[in-house]
Parts: sequence; C-alpha cells; structure tokens
Amino acid sequence: MWWLNFVVVAKALSPHVSVNAREVVSLHRDPDVLLLHDVLTAGECEELIETALSQGLERSPVAYAGWTKDVAELGRLWASGPGIWLGLCAVLVAFNVFGMQDKPHLAAVAAGTWTATTAAATAAAGAFAQHRAQGLIQLRTSSSVALQSGPSPPELKIMRRLAACLPTSTPAQFEALTVIRYEPGQSLAPHFDANRVPEEDLRRGGQTLATLLVYLTDHLSGGGETRFNRLDLDVSPNRGQACLFFPADAEGTFDPRLEHEGRPLLGSDDKWIARVWVHASRVECGGLPPATLAALGGGS
Repeated sequence: MWWLNFVVVAKALSPHVSVNAREVVSLHRDPDVLLLHDVLTAGECEELIETALSQGLERSPVAYAGWTKDVAELGRLWASGPGIWLGLCAVLVAFNVFGMQDKPHLAAVAAGTWTATTAAATAAAGAFAQHRAQGLIQLRTSSSVALQSGPSPPELKIMRRLAACLPTSTPAQFEALTVIRYEPGQSLAPHFDANRVPEEDLRRGGQTLATLLVYLTDHLSGGGETRFNRLDLDVSPNRGQACLFFPADAEGTFDPRLEHEGRPLLGSDDKWIARVWVHASRVECGGLPPATLAALGGGS
C-alpha cells in the first residue's frame, strides 16, 4: 500500500527521511516531529538505566538560551532611548546651571553621560540575565548523567539509529548520551533546546539542530508526556520508542514552534529517558567519548 511508504522532509536535513509505519512515523509536519519505533529492546533500556545509576546522577542543568541576545537588545534599547535623553539633560544642566557654553565641552558632557549610563544599563542587563538563568534552574527538577565511560551496545545502537536519520551530520556533532530520571511529581517546564543566537555554546558545537528523546520506561498510569504546546501535540512515553524533532533548521535559525515540556508523572513510577543533542558543528566539550566515536567510524 503506497501510503505506508512515503517521504518526509525534516527541516534540519538536506536529504529526505524515509517514513513508514513500522520504523518511523510522522507525528507533525512543518515543523517535523518524528516517532521512531524499536530503537531499543526492554533489556537494553534496563541496561542504560543501570549504567546511569552506577555512574551517579545529579540535578539536571538548565541553560539560558538567548542570553547574549537579551543583553544586547536591552543595551541597544537603552542606548537609543533613555541614554540619549540623559545625555541631553546633562547638557542642559551644564549650560543652564553651570553656565558652560563651550560646544566641545558640552559635547563631551553629553558623550560621557551617554557612555556611562549605557555601560551601567548593559551591566544591569547582564545581572538580569544571570538572575534569570538561576531562576530557570527551578524549572527542571530531574536528575541526569552524561555517559562518558565508553560505548555500550545500547548506546551504539541509539547513535547508529540517529546517524541513519541524519545523513548530513556526523557522530562528532552528537553530544554524549544523557540519561535523565524524573521521579513522581517532577517535571520539566516549557523550554527550547535551540538558542536564539546560533553563536552561543560554540564549544558544544553551536546551534542545536536536532533532539532525540529515547523513552526507557512505560507509564501506564499516565503522565510524563513530551508536550509540544504550540503544536498541540503530546508524545506518550513508550519504552524503546524515540521522539526526534528539530529545534532549528540547517542554517541554524531558531524555531520557536518547537517549545516543549515534560509533563508531571501520574502514579508512583519513575520516568527514564535518554537524550542526544545534535549540533551544527563538532562538539568540543561534552561530545561522544573517543571510544564511542571510534566505534561509530569517527567523524569530523
């Protein structure tokens, strides 16, 4: 039947990705959200969980994507508005109160006031960005660990499946596999995986082009869905399946439609997932371990 075998274009890729009912299902088009079947067996899922527990999990970090743009924008708004008015006010005070009439001196007063107030505003914007970054930490209540001990069969299986879906990327662009645990009541608030400024996180390979979430546990009692609010799409966690989506396009353009969250769990079971981020270039810090890269054939 022709409708079981068609072609879908994923934004972060140049070639097409074959989609069929047995291996890959298109959950949403433009932007693309794909569901991958049979990524891992139940035993392989358990092996990854045991590996994560043996390496030790810590509170999951949260990055403030777009902080450089926010600081630059706040500084620009100040410099083009209040900064100019304060400079003019300083000139009026110098002229009317202190009797200063020399034009070069008045210009120096205006320039000095503008420079000082703009620098102060930019510093305040930077402090605001740091405060916001600290606030974001409260949005993620999970624990996690990036696997850096070398390749295991489940890890290699995930990476090979991902590489097959991303023919224009190499394993050198993959971050290390991160195993994440959500306990009952824990969740992940709405967020973006990509940065509004592609130049951020250059050591991590720059912009995030693709996200793969492999579900390591089932949740028959409900909850724990990956929720794409702007697409009105829920992806339920089913052990061994994976969700693949593209937070930015091949040029690194941020896609706000891929905002997503991890819904709270219902019931008493933990939720476990394994995540891989794929970046625009080679990941220098936090990439795949050398032994894993070698097993996958390297890549540059």
